[in-house]
Amino acid sequence: MSTKPEYTDPRDQEIAEATADALWRARYMPEIYDQILDIARLSDVSLDLMLDICHAAESAQTSPQLVHEMGRLEADVIEAVGYHRPDLAAHMRTNPVQALRCLGYACVRAVIDEAQRTLSAPPPAPDPDAYNAGCIY
Repeated sequence: MSTKPEYTDPRDQEIAEATADALWRARYMPEIYDQILDIARLSDVSLDLMLDICHAAESAQTSPQLVHEMGRLEADVIEAVGYHRPDLAAHMRTNPVQALRCLGYACVRAVIDEAQRTLSAPPPAPDPDAYNAGCIY
């Protein structure tokens, strides 16, 4: 049994999909956080560090732990982004909890994209100049 609603009019289906897409974009703001992620990575902030900050903030059990992770976000990511794009840094400072959630989502998408690129890349060609111990020369 599917929980997905059945639409008799195709326009209703299009409206539902457009609404879902708009709500998703409003919640995660992928365009903004993809830019933030790119700027941070170009500023030598590693993807692993950003994932660690976002994961630790998500799993924080107390307010002091969350405040500590927001401080790490400020010191490591927002400072680096603010050097190049002060407007994006200001955007992150206005709601750091939302910034942690959106940045975490952008990091996960970046990891998935890298994995897909790696898996879909053809294997490296053999080096014709490499010595092969199994061949008779």
